[in-house]
Amino acid sequence: MKWLIHFKAVQSGWITTGPKTKKFENMITKFCMSDRTVCLDSCTSALEMTLRVLGVKRGDEVIVPAYTYTATASAVCHVGATPVLVDCMPEFGSNGL
Repeated sequence: MKWLIHFKAVQSGWITTGPKTKKFENMITKFCMSDRTVCLDSCTSALEMTLRVLGVKRGDEVIVPAYTYTATASAVCHVGATPVLVDCMPEFGSNGL
């Protein structure tokens, strides 16, 4: 009957936020013994939040892998910084970073 739990969650109208998410955040906070927890809707959101927490801003450059999903560079652009694509394999023209 696990599907019923998911069905009720969808029927509630709260898909990515709401009371079930808040309960889950509280459980994770206790489990990890941290001060707070936040659930996000995507890796892109998590990357952007991390960059903001670290103080990355317009004018900064952030090294990202050249072979990646667009979200890696998109998160950098969302905070106003410039993504710098780098390939780490010497045979592919790495500049030694």
